[in-house]
Amino acid sequence: MFQRLLTLWRQRCRQPKPRPASERRLWGRYPFHREATFQPVSSAEEPRLPALVRNVSAGGIQLAVSRSFEMGTLLTVHLPSHATTLPLLASVIHVMRPTEDTWTLGCSFIRELNDTELRELL
Repeated sequence: MFQRLLTLWRQRCRQPKPRPASERRLWGRYPFHREATFQPVSSAEEPRLPALVRNVSAGGIQLAVSRSFEMGTLLTVHLPSHATTLPLLASVIHVMRPTEDTWTLGCSFIRELNDTELRELL
């Protein structure tokens, strides 16, 4: 069942969504320069990988990481918050390579963060 969900999610991520050219974001982004860890859902037995969070919103996150991932890859992102580490499920929606050693992953959360969770992170 999990593999079926993963396949459906990847197919959904590959379909372009029409949005006005003037504004593509649904949520405001907040600068968030902190270290975090993550791991692909498909390799949960492997150790977590380090990431630098560049920004966060109720609907997604931007990560600077040391390797590339395919669009549609599901990640568990472990974000440090005031009280604990908050694990969030996210899907890679775009990948950029701003430097030779760094990839930037734009990720969409599977579940939108509520106001309380977003405030706790910020």
